[in-house]
Amino acid sequence: NAVIGTTGVALGPIGFGTPCALPQNAGDAEIQGIELEAMYRLDNGLSIDAALSTLDFQYTSLNSALGGSIPMDGTTPMSPELKWSLGASKDFNMDWGTVTPRIDASYRDEVYVNANNDANGLVEDFTLVNAKLTWMNPDEDLEVALAVTNLLNEYYYQTKFNLAAATGSVQGNPGRPREWALSVKKSFY
Repeated sequence: NAVIGTTGVALGPIGFGTPCALPQNAGDAEIQGIELEAMYRLDNGLSIDAALSTLDFQYTSLNSALGGSIPMDGTTPMSPELKWSLGASKDFNMDWGTVTPRIDASYRDEVYVNANNDANGLVEDFTLVNAKLTWMNPDEDLEVALAVTNLLNEYYYQTKFNLAAATGSVQGNPGRPREWALSVKKSFY
């Protein structure tokens, strides 16, 4: 069974109706997908990791109570059709410790937050790039790392809540902007 998030009305404590997302059974669907993960590490300290997932969705029948509001075009509701990530790091061993730069990128395809694929519920695709530079002392008990997430300062939404039919508004949860972090970790063993 496939699920649709529809706008319904919930009664509050004093009887006033408020909009809510009421899940309902949309009907039956066939869902197929592939997920692959790989990691490769060379003796010279180079590491590469990658992941890929795809999702193919097709409604086979719809609940007649929905009144034909859901397209049967195969656009996957509430899940991206494509996601991938790719990362690489390299250890440089020196007399004064090990320095490891790392960079990674991830992509998430567009996604609709409701099964009817309404344009108000579209969360656009985005790609994020992160970087990190780590130093570890020769005794491997002290680590200092400088990291930056969302290196390209991509403005994107993680999700949206489509209330356009009930209230005329769409609420969204934007992703985090570029952020820097410096961390120090000491092990006592």
